Amino acid sequence: MTALRAAIGLLLVTSAVCSAAEDPHEPTAEKPTCSALERVEPYDDYNRLTCQGIARMEQRAYAEAASLFEQALAIDFFEMPNYQLLPRLALAHFRAGDPVRARVDLETAKLSLDVLTGVADCVETDKWSEIVDVATAKRIDSPQHDAVVLRMCGAAREATGLTEKGWRETAALIRYFGEVKAEIETAAPKSTAAGTSTEPCPCAHEDAMLSFGPVVELRGVLKTEVMPNPDPERSDTHDVTVLVLTKPISVRGNPLDELNAETVTAVEKLQVYIVDYSECYGEYESMLGKLVAARGTLESRMTGNQFTPVLLTVRMLVPLQGDPDRDVRAWFKSPMHYCTRAK
Repeated sequence: MTALRAAIGLLLVTSAVCSAAEDPHEPTAEKPTCSALERVEPYDDYNRLTCQGIARMEQRAYAEAASLFEQALAIDFFEMPNYQLLPRLALAHFRAGDPVRARVDLETAKLSLDVLTGVADCVETDKWSEIVDVATAKRIDSPQHDAVVLRMCGAAREATGLTEKGWRETAALIRYFGEVKAEIETAAPKSTAAGTSTEPCPCAHEDAMLSFGPVVELRGVLKTEVMPNPDPERSDTHDVTVLVLTKPISVRGNPLDELNAETVTAVEKLQVYIVDYSECYGEYESMLGKLVAARGTLESRMTGNQFTPVLLTVRMLVPLQGDPDRDVRAWFKSPMHYCTRAK
């Protein structure tokens, strides 16, 4: 009987320990279960999102898959580039019915793979890194140039040296990129017989769901407004440069990024920061009160001197001359309105 009591006591203690370790009210990390080519060790959060996205693709929930891939691509690897999911993201956007976003992803993937394999290289300048064609030593004029610089250059570039295993994986990724490219280009031709582009401008559509981090193009009126301090305990006002959008946007939060975790909807106005403000000031000032296209990155409000829930760090500005639908892609290839390359 004594032995039986001891055994029951041990069983109860063991049960209590297990219950404490596996509290059903505490979220438990779901371990990645797929063996996808794009997995990167030891980044479990990234791998989990990757596997979840692939599962959504198999279920034909393509928009959900794209969201999961975007969250994975926003994770910061320690001194490593995060690029592997770009082809799969392009396919998810394309199958979700967004060929414009798919082409942007495809261009980003191609340039990232060019940097990875040495076809292109990152070159440091006084103001900003540039991606150059190794064969010609000329800057590669791509609408996704800045996005790829942020993803592949700097500290990340130092870690792109490939082992033999890395080359095999990269070769497989390049083959997959080719398959995605073929599907997108076969189903969605880029031009008419006359050679005129039929692809819509890559600007935000009404109620578009964007993401924090990737480079975006937005359109609106650039202006200065007097805005109250967002701190309810203060009554001072400030002159704030804002972009009043022609169409509202929503920005999807990334739960793995504590600074940009919350989704923000129905955004009509963005506080604007101009990169290299002093050198770009004359150009920027001349556009106040005018309709412009702005390219840059989005972030959440974090400090007391930020006056709108979402902010835009601008790298390029182009005047639209009063036409909100003006196609300005060629302008973005010119250093004229490229603040980080100003004068």
